[in-house]
Amino acid sequence: MSFNLGKTEAFLFPVLDYCYLQRHRPGIKVIILYPMNALATDQAKRLAETIWTDERLKGKITAGLFIGEGKNKAKYPKDMGPANIIENRDSIVDSPPDILLTNFKMLDYGLMRNLFHNLWSYNLEDPSLLKFLVLDELHTYDGAQGTDVANLIRRLKLKLDIPKDHLCPIGTSATIGSGDSAKQLLSEYAQTVFGETFGEDAIISEKRLSVDEFFPLPDNELEIFIPRLAGITESRMGENENYIDYIRRQKKLWQIPESIDDVSLGIELKKFKITKDILQLTSIGIISTQDLIQKLADGNVEFRKLPETVTESGINPREEALNSLLALIAEAKMAGAKKFPFLYLQIQIWIRELSGLLREVSTEPIFSWKDKIAGKNEAKGLPPWFCRECGASGWLGLKNDNRNSFEQDLPAIYDHFLQQPQKHLFC
Repeated sequence: MSFNLGKTEAFLFPVLDYCYLQRHRPGIKVIILYPMNALATDQAKRLAETIWTDERLKGKITAGLFIGEGKNKAKYPKDMGPANIIENRDSIVDSPPDILLTNFKMLDYGLMRNLFHNLWSYNLEDPSLLKFLVLDELHTYDGAQGTDVANLIRRLKLKLDIPKDHLCPIGTSATIGSGDSAKQLLSEYAQTVFGETFGEDAIISEKRLSVDEFFPLPDNELEIFIPRLAGITESRMGENENYIDYIRRQKKLWQIPESIDDVSLGIELKKFKITKDILQLTSIGIISTQDLIQKLADGNVEFRKLPETVTESGINPREEALNSLLALIAEAKMAGAKKFPFLYLQIQIWIRELSGLLREVSTEPIFSWKDKIAGKNEAKGLPPWFCRECGASGWLGLKNDNRNSFEQDLPAIYDHFLQQPQKHLFC
């Protein structure tokens, strides 16, 4: 449970302050490197909103997204907006922004290619202009990629002739390790990547509250309420139901006023014993849904009263109750000038690839995995097939002329289909 402003804000506010104070000096003052374009794009919107909503920054500070796209002038904006920074590549090169969001490959191109030479025009005239270099998700730059980035940073310093000890490097990460030597190892790692001196006092970590500190009420005053089975059965998201209506129904299920805002929702959730139980169980480390449900049942008497088995309607009451509460936790916010999540909820969903999916040879469309269709007494299965032209569905099968049965070797079926897909399909 973190109550700091978050690792992005930890560097965003100082760099914006620097850009504002140096707004009379044109050119790139800050470079933020992201390991993935998706991260850069997401943070670009966040940065745009921060600049646009601050009258001191709006119209005075610019930021550009330099990630390998941006050629189409109609598609990629040339100016700052309420939810976008500059994305047009020509505009970025011709009028370098104060803040450049990019990835290490595009920064490499920017330093090497004559096409992007003008990007550094002001920095070449004023080597002290670039002050901040940020590596987001610092822990991802290891191995060969870490070596490439370390050398790239050194080339950047050489090209722009940045004075010694002038650059302020920043690395952000949610993964710094644990143990007595964690900070020392991290500072040595940062020194290697940035080529700058880092002491352990340069590491800013989050301040965490214990579960007991987070809940204002003592255990004997927490509500032990758990929804009734009938309500849980009807709590699942309905067909074509939107998110707002779904959250409203979950509030009703937990007897929370439907009209309250997301901040008040967080206050209400703190009153439930099961909320505290979930935090105590998940604060230790990653836990599977099945283990979490079992441990909740072991320690929460009211939750244990819910049926353990799947009902006739095909739902698991304990799992649905947990899903409902997690949805409310994800919706809730903390009070403050800028809203932050009530709790940082992270759920990992593992999805199996469909390459091993088969359709049983039966009158009904039944699907299963290839490793589950075997044995003399079990149903046979073949790769499923669907025609987008006529809507017909069926199986992919291969029968050799000299045999009376279909081929059971799935790779042979796939190979034959991929080599001549249209030759043997009939609708």
